[in-house]
Amino acid sequence: MNFMASFPRLARVTAIGYAIVWASFVVINAANMPLMDDYDAILQFLNKFTDADAWGRAQLLMATHNEHRIATTRAAAVAGYLLSGTANFTWLILVGTGLWMGLAWCFIRDTGRNARNELTIPFTALFLNLRYATLVNWAMAGLPQYMQALFGFLSVALLCTTDDQRRPWKTWIGYTMVYLSVFTSGAGILVVPVIGLYCLLTGHYRRLAIVAAHTAFILVLTTAVFVPGDRSTTSLTLALSSPLVVAEFLLNFCGNLLPARLPCQILGLASLALMAYAALNRFYQRYPVYFYTAGLQILIGLAAAMARFQFGADYGLESKYSVYAIVLWAALLTMFWRHLRDQATQASRGAQQVALIATYTLCLSVCACSWAYNKTSIENLARVHWIVYPQPDTAREILQVSQDKRIYDSTRFIHDLPK
Repeated sequence: MNFMASFPRLARVTAIGYAIVWASFVVINAANMPLMDDYDAILQFLNKFTDADAWGRAQLLMATHNEHRIATTRAAAVAGYLLSGTANFTWLILVGTGLWMGLAWCFIRDTGRNARNELTIPFTALFLNLRYATLVNWAMAGLPQYMQALFGFLSVALLCTTDDQRRPWKTWIGYTMVYLSVFTSGAGILVVPVIGLYCLLTGHYRRLAIVAAHTAFILVLTTAVFVPGDRSTTSLTLALSSPLVVAEFLLNFCGNLLPARLPCQILGLASLALMAYAALNRFYQRYPVYFYTAGLQILIGLAAAMARFQFGADYGLESKYSVYAIVLWAALLTMFWRHLRDQATQASRGAQQVALIATYTLCLSVCACSWAYNKTSIENLARVHWIVYPQPDTAREILQVSQDKRIYDSTRFIHDLPK
């Protein structure tokens, strides 16, 4: 009894202690160096940004990168440049890490209120691990993924609620989050149909009209004011001709928590089954924030599968996608945990114990495996002294321009560039 009484405090202390260890590891390995897309999406962008006029800078901020508009990431890069006088990739990694910790806090705080801190330790382990290995070193991969996860969640949390009558300011912050989500990555626009579905099912037609108006304005911005992105339907047509690859990609994406294909696919199948059960039992009425958050992650997975299926189904196991699998499972676990606690029967209390054991097992396994499999690779990548980019000659040119303009000190690579 004394242990149970002190458990909430013990859980908080344990979670904070582990979070400090995890954050320290990230800070130590957040090297100020470009990797892959960092060269063109950030470094070359800053090279051009410093020479452009005001309208040119706006165009550069809103320019597409592949199928994404990464205005928020580029704005963070500009902020880092203005603060430090150079391109600062460590800054971008740490900003993303801070946003990710903020999202983890949102989930942990809510479960702490509703589950007496029973999920504090497993959720800390689920969010703060090394499964998303490349995001620890790679600014352009990490910051947009973390931003997308946070802005998408806040959009749903603030707009898929009936709290707007008492606190209307939350609704307007929610609309702001929609804009930030849309201009963070290509998948950001998916928050619009998710929120629209909520409005349709709950009769919030005024909010639906406002969301539609904002969406129309976004479309005008992205198609008429700024340079439109690639709207080719070739990828969609090919994806529809390979449904099995797309389906396997989606399973991998939704279960991307462990370092092996089979357990990930089992988790992916389980997540879709749990979501179907939640829909059939109308969890969207009782737990709308977490139901629609989970649905948003599945939609993002489907969009990724349609856009990247040509790389094979195993591409859904890329470490950068594990961010969305973590949010998906956190939303599912929260939703079902609340469901079990709302049941006041003896059977439900037994189910709570089973669910608690399963939650601890899953989350701690994810955390332990991530440290075992990814710690060394992250440390090694943080210490490389060569270009990591598909076209090294192009990267060398970008580095030289940055060096000449004093935007980035590329002496790290000068003596070890590939010939």
